Amino acid sequence: MREKSLASASFRFIYYSTGKMIKSTIMDQSETKNKKDIRLLRVKDEIDKVLSSIEPDVFDYKKSQYLPLGKAIRSRFSFLMGDSLAVQEDKSLDLAFCSEIVHNASLLHDDCVDEAIVRRGKPTVNSTIGINRAILLGDLTMVIAFNRAERISSEVASQLVFTVRKMVEGAMLEENSKWKIIDEKTYKRIVSGKTSALFRWISVSSAFLQKERIFEKVVKISENFGLAFQIIDDIIDIENCSDSGKECFKDILEGKITMPTILALNDEKFADLNRSELNEFFSQPLKDHALAMKIALRIKDCGYTMSARKKAETLIESIREDVLSLPQRNHALELYGFMIGLCQRNR
Repeated sequence: MREKSLASASFRFIYYSTGKMIKSTIMDQSETKNKKDIRLLRVKDEIDKVLSSIEPDVFDYKKSQYLPLGKAIRSRFSFLMGDSLAVQEDKSLDLAFCSEIVHNASLLHDDCVDEAIVRRGKPTVNSTIGINRAILLGDLTMVIAFNRAERISSEVASQLVFTVRKMVEGAMLEENSKWKIIDEKTYKRIVSGKTSALFRWISVSSAFLQKERIFEKVVKISENFGLAFQIIDDIIDIENCSDSGKECFKDILEGKITMPTILALNDEKFADLNRSELNEFFSQPLKDHALAMKIALRIKDCGYTMSARKKAETLIESIREDVLSLPQRNHALELYGFMIGLCQRNR
């Protein structure tokens, strides 16, 4: 367990790395672990039921490597944001279902683009059924999510279509930026599309369902959380890749510039060296993995991953009052603790 205070002494959370338990000195009531697990199981069961209903000669879900939840971050966020806004649990379940399906569809497409062979420590779908069928499966599951969103409301479904567009634009911007040195502004545009957009949809939909006119506030919460969450993923890729279910230094090997690397490039002390070696690696027809490891280890050893983590923590600290001012304060406290915990994770 890792303990750190991100706020005042009267607002201190101890958050377990699993993200399943929160202790707070100012919160006497919270969901039990059992209730949380039951809600996540409902999401998984619903995904299992829907995907199992697909004809096996189209897609045999039971024999596939499709992983429906993973860390279930978007499901947890859906329920916690819904609780903070007093959304009916069944509605939050629908939002969780849609967000997990869309997220997994995006991962299917990402793995096809990257020709990845491992996802969450297991073989990717594309490595087992082929890239063509994996792309089509992503398309099919995306349509399933749209159908479920329509069941919530036409407005929510319309916003999900817009959200997927932003996600695809973010992915295309990332693809166009590969093997190039980009600045922080471009990085944030990529993350806003690829990562934050789905959290934004969950938050805005939850506020819409409760007729809460706080869209600007929940958008800010979602953008900051999504960016912080992605920064931590960037850090894990460098610091603890052997335990994260990912290939080591995957981002650099795929020509992606992430927040720790941007901070390294902005430091005058090593900027020229880092830029020179990155440009050398990016320009190689056959990539020298030893050079990639050298760059990544310097980023870690010189404290840029630590600086990136502080940046993520600051993003969460800056929305503390926004989160705690949500209508259901006790649940808002839990939502904020959840965000803090994700910023402290190392896998």
